[in-house]
Amino acid sequence: MYLEPDMENGYSYLEAVKEAVEHYTEYIEDFKEKDKNRNSIWNEEFDFYRKKAFRYEKFWKVFDAWMRLREQGKTMAEYLTKRGIKTVGLYGAGMMGRHLVAELSGSKVEVVYGIDQKAGFIKAPIPIYGPDEAVPQVDAVVITALSDVEEIKAALQKRMNCKIISLEKIITDLDEGRG
Repeated sequence: MYLEPDMENGYSYLEAVKEAVEHYTEYIEDFKEKDKNRNSIWNEEFDFYRKKAFRYEKFWKVFDAWMRLREQGKTMAEYLTKRGIKTVGLYGAGMMGRHLVAELSGSKVEVVYGIDQKAGFIKAPIPIYGPDEAVPQVDAVVITALSDVEEIKAALQKRMNCKIISLEKIITDLDEGRG
């Protein structure tokens, strides 16, 4: 298409077309940039929910194994006492920690305290300390968190002189007959 200035409007129509083309180009570039950001945000959100799904799947598998052990009459207390552990601290006072406190209640293993990042907000039958607070000496600390276990274990080993074991390892050992 070829456009020429006309007698009535002169170059104004051509200038309007030129301006529209420039704005369209800017709009397309802006749209492409926003689309990249939208994809980035979508990917971040997808990763967030994917990680959450894996976390809940891990909870489900660990709880399933734990209930299977209870059905077989195998207990955490027996596992710990066989290893000479009579007093424990828990790292993680959330769902898994609360269930472990309940299971060990009335057994030969005393839960002395819990350690949790949300220490000031948790109501529990045992004292709950923050991760950097001094804690009483125990025979072992059981990590009840199911993620970042190696990082938690490394941090605890730097400041504590006791055995450190994850709840997941205890359950796996018992489930595989190493209890």
